[in-house]
Amino acid sequence: MNINDILGIAESYRNTVEHSAKHREILSIYNNHRPLARGYKVTENDAWCMTFISALFIKANAVDAIGITECGCQEYVNYAKKHGLTVDTPARGDLVFYDWGLDGHVDHVGIIY
Repeated sequence: MNINDILGIAESYRNTVEHSAKHREILSIYNNHRPLARGYKVTENDAWCMTFISALFIKANAVDAIGITECGCQEYVNYAKKHGLTVDTPARGDLVFYDWGLDGHVDHVGIIY
């Protein structure tokens, strides 16, 4: 599996909205993978951006490429920093994290397409 494959999976979920069949599919992919991050099963009412990223790598059988699955952006950023997974100049397929409130807490993740 390469980054083009993972981005192709991401593309198949374009325009997914909360509480839709595709949204429930993403949550199912994530929730059925073990180990479940922090033992937490994501619900339809939770923020799901990092869950989506994890589900992409689970579906691609490429979790090793991101190290762990996670449902929380800040938790994943903490892991990435601890394991030297950060970069200064992002490239296609890299994850980009956002602190929308500029409060030091990461709120959102995207993937460079």
